Amino acid sequence: MAVVFGLTLIVSALITAVLHHVFLGLPLFCGYIYFSALCLKRGYSVNSLINMSLDGAKKALIVIPILLSLGCLTAMWMAAGTVASFVYYGLAFISPPFFIFIAFLSTSIISLLLGSSLGSVGTIGMILMTLARGGNVNPYLTAGAIISAAIVGDRGSPMASTLHLLSTVTETDIFRNIKMALLTTVGPYIITALLYLPLSLHNPLIAGETALRQDIAQYFNIGWLPFMPALIIILLCGLKFDIKFAMLISAASACLIAFFTQGINWQTLALALMRGFEPEQSSSLYHIIHGGGMWAMLKTSLILLIACALSGILLGINALSGLNKLLAKPCGRLGLFLKTTALGLAGICCGCNQVIPVVICGQMMVKPYEENGFSRYDLAKDISLTVLPLAGVIPWCLLSIAATTTLGMPLAHHLPWLFYPIILPLWHGMSYALKKPRLPS
Repeated sequence: MAVVFGLTLIVSALITAVLHHVFLGLPLFCGYIYFSALCLKRGYSVNSLINMSLDGAKKALIVIPILLSLGCLTAMWMAAGTVASFVYYGLAFISPPFFIFIAFLSTSIISLLLGSSLGSVGTIGMILMTLARGGNVNPYLTAGAIISAAIVGDRGSPMASTLHLLSTVTETDIFRNIKMALLTTVGPYIITALLYLPLSLHNPLIAGETALRQDIAQYFNIGWLPFMPALIIILLCGLKFDIKFAMLISAASACLIAFFTQGINWQTLALALMRGFEPEQSSSLYHIIHGGGMWAMLKTSLILLIACALSGILLGINALSGLNKLLAKPCGRLGLFLKTTALGLAGICCGCNQVIPVVICGQMMVKPYEENGFSRYDLAKDISLTVLPLAGVIPWCLLSIAATTTLGMPLAHHLPWLFYPIILPLWHGMSYALKKPRLPS
């Protein structure tokens, strides 16, 4: 009962924090204190508590370098004129009425190439958001389309770390899982694209295109060179280099271009790396091309670190062990899917990332699937259809926080326009419900 009370309290506090724009690290830290006290009360030693926290925190240390690299990449792309160059030519070539539709399609392609939702948001997503700001397009709708598309790569790219984790935890073949992910994406992807099409027509890229292009040409040296950092990251990811390495090399090349081509001194560049890039306040680009930096990602990193330390304690004390009897009850395909969805959502809400719910579902749902006559591939499929996309729906999850921070959006304002991660599980949940109950061959 104390565990249920604590988890309910944490989730309630997180929802309240999102609604009132309070730093999410505060309710998570309070939750950490609560469960630490509970551990000590149950007889766990201080050393055990520290070890459980460290085991959980180690998962954050894998992601934090990616977040900091993303902050550096964003700032340097702006300083080098990479973002400005894409915006300059994008305004000339993108058909204004189809901007949102094109944003969804192009971001999904890049996410499949990079294998990283955060990487695609921090590259093409950042460019598209800058275009939206300059063209008076609804920024929340744009963010929803970008983040929806970014999640496509988390499920279907051979380079997606989440897909590798899923295959490892469920002990399944990754290439078979990639094929499964792509096939199950088709229907929901088409529906999502068709939903964005009329919204795109009602939110065209309109006012100020010509003036914005002129302002960009006056502030930045536009040419082929600023495009190099973008080409470098796509090339390195295509050659299967680690995403952190690709980001840092791209950021380093952008830094050199900013210094030698855009005439920005080293002191300004160093400041931009830490606090983000900002044109002069007198510039018309001040509210359009700005952001990035490691400081913007430090708060997100702190939230992730606390959340992972908390999840380490929850796993260490087997907080979810009471669910085993409920999960073990015989049920059909739809029942297993719903149990995986519920367990995954609980893991996302309490763990604030994709890693913890994937591990929890992979460990706790294997036996129920096998006892009901289904394979590990069925489990891997259901985790892919639920945990991976739904992480983008929970406002305090790392994916949502990091993506909105990168795009310069308030937390959760994009949720009404986030279609793909909701349509995907609903589509396949309905397909299970409509099928006649049968065991797999």
